[in-house]
Amino acid sequence: MRKSFYQWFRKSTLKSWLKKVLPGSIIRKGAYFYNQQWKKKKQNISPMTMLGFETHIVEHCNLNCSSCCHFSPLAHKEYLDPSVFENDCKRISELTKELRYLRLLGGEPLLHPQINDFFDIARKHFPGSPIQLTTNGILLPKMPDAFWENCIRNDIEVNVTDYPINIHFERVSHWKNKGVNLNYNPTAINFSTLRL
Repeated sequence: MRKSFYQWFRKSTLKSWLKKVLPGSIIRKGAYFYNQQWKKKKQNISPMTMLGFETHIVEHCNLNCSSCCHFSPLAHKEYLDPSVFENDCKRISELTKELRYLRLLGGEPLLHPQINDFFDIARKHFPGSPIQLTTNGILLPKMPDAFWENCIRNDIEVNVTDYPINIHFERVSHWKNKGVNLNYNPTAINFSTLRL
């Protein structure tokens, strides 16, 4: 009976296979070099203390930017199920108790009808980590008070990407005075050359 390549490779060692293919002097030099490099790397290896975690809670968007790196203009309407997010957060919190950040992205995350649930779930599993919501800001003036109160209660950082569109930020700026961590981030893209 003929063995598959995987079965053969698993039973034979890489070194014995290489002996059949390469001259012995190359193998000895290569093995020595590899061992020396591994010893150097082993000394410098340190576990990452804190990881960042990003998730798309909505795939589609309310803009149609031709330069979207998330491909949201091409996406169909799709919402992340909060129970799936809960399972992911639970597992990640078992692996690490603190995150460098947890970012809720999209598409446009404010389109999700259960967005407040995501804030509660994220804060439950990562009580000391920064939780950030990245939005284009178009829907912020229409968000209900419950959204803003949830942002305050769960210490959510609302990051608004500053696109060249007319948004009435004065309608939401009073929430910054009430304790919402509201930031406006300029984009690095020259929009005069792009079609929105």
